[in-house]
Amino acid sequence: MNEKINILTKDQNFKILFGSNSNIHIVTSFLSSYLKIPYSYLKDNIELLKQEIDPEPNLINQTVDVLVRMPNGNKIQIEMNRIPRHWTNQRNFLYAIRNYLEEFKVQKGKKTEEIYDQNIRYLQINFNAYKEKNCRMISIYKIQSENSETFIDNFEIHTINIPECKKAWYNGVRDNITRWASVFETTNEEELWEIVGDDLMAEEAKKEFKNAVRI
Repeated sequence: MNEKINILTKDQNFKILFGSNSNIHIVTSFLSSYLKIPYSYLKDNIELLKQEIDPEPNLINQTVDVLVRMPNGNKIQIEMNRIPRHWTNQRNFLYAIRNYLEEFKVQKGKKTEEIYDQNIRYLQINFNAYKEKNCRMISIYKIQSENSETFIDNFEIHTINIPECKKAWYNGVRDNITRWASVFETTNEEELWEIVGDDLMAEEAKKEFKNAVRI
């Protein structure tokens, strides 16, 4: 990489860190932390998928930040939302639904019931880089009834609020997800490497991170 990046919440920079094969171990380390899956299982075993969603008539063309196929076939989409918009949740939900539907297209040699019977899970993870009223560090959204009865069990959207995580980090919360989110808001090099520490990322990921980032 010829030039290091410094504003990590910018879409282009976020895609360099989490959505490029040259830095594949960074997103691998994050997913290992977030999903509590051993890094050794994920290493060199996840696939970055194309970012542009297949166009459909009368629908806005869309490009996601990061789309990953996990070793078990599950899909994970990761978005960085830097600026608050009243339509952000609508847009992200549409991204998620369109990628979810990709798994249910007609497949040669497969019966309809076989396509519906696929054990594929879809997870969208949104990093929100702005302050929100009465928000939590992490919010999890599912499709269910008002009585919390599950309607669809293989589709979830998670939102990680970066400012809330950074505030928690300043207050002494040192879990891995708080640290990952805090990395994106840091503008001080000493603080950045204090957050990363010795155990937030695998060694390969830390090397890629150091090569890509300047503060």
